[in-house]
Amino acid sequence: MTEIPLTRTAVSDEKELGVRRAVQNAQGFGENAQLAVESDTEELTALLSIPSVAGNIYTLPAKISLDTVRDFIERHLEEREKGEGLLMIDRDHLGSICAYHDFQFWPQWASCELGGAIRPDLQGKGRGGRGLPLPSNGYSSLLELN
Repeated sequence: MTEIPLTRTAVSDEKELGVRRAVQNAQGFGENAQLAVESDTEELTALLSIPSVAGNIYTLPAKISLDTVRDFIERHLEEREKGEGLLMIDRDHLGSICAYHDFQFWPQWASCELGGAIRPDLQGKGRGGRGLPLPSNGYSSLLELN
């Protein structure tokens, strides 16, 4: 894990376990987002090969190729098993991958970092703002915690 977040407040073991379980059980969120799996490698590689999508996003592999994207997906699936990371993809109305969402969780601090990008033809149309609805309890609908 990286050394972020900069501000850290340890949570109870019970809350940490709750975060881990929520991450481990996450399947999707929002309108069309779902867990990225190995069979998404080719299509996700195509999306991440668009310079305006991947650009300078530091959490992505330095070189985008089928092998590096497959490893990226597999690493996130391993992180999901530990309750520490998720890679989600979003599909458009035709079923094509149009966005990705990269979550890094720090369950011991009940914190996460979110990265991602959307295909250029969908940028600036409000789709990103609709992607992760927040309920009134302040938690993401991805991780409903009590």
